[in-house]
Amino acid sequence: MSSPSRIPYQRLPNRSPSPTYPSSTNDEEIDLDELTRNDPRFNPPPPPWWQRAALIIFVILLHWVAWKLIPVGDKAIEYPDDSYLWNTPGPSAE
Repeated sequence: MSSPSRIPYQRLPNRSPSPTYPSSTNDEEIDLDELTRNDPRFNPPPPPWWQRAALIIFVILLHWVAWKLIPVGDKAIEYPDDSYLWNTPGPSAE
């Protein structure tokens, strides 16, 4: 077998270099509100009225379906006839 080649150990840095932030002075301040106000990623357009109405109708429909799926308590529950299980003759105690 061939011996593994020896590669010298090199220590990896344990921290990434800190990012450089622009230095703000009194003359040049970064206004984050203004930056986010002008960026369309942070200001999506509001949904149209018909989508809001469709969402409300959908939620009402889901509540109605859930209400209809609740079993009604005044109906009699019909169990299968299993009396044959209890009428079988057992071992006699005589």
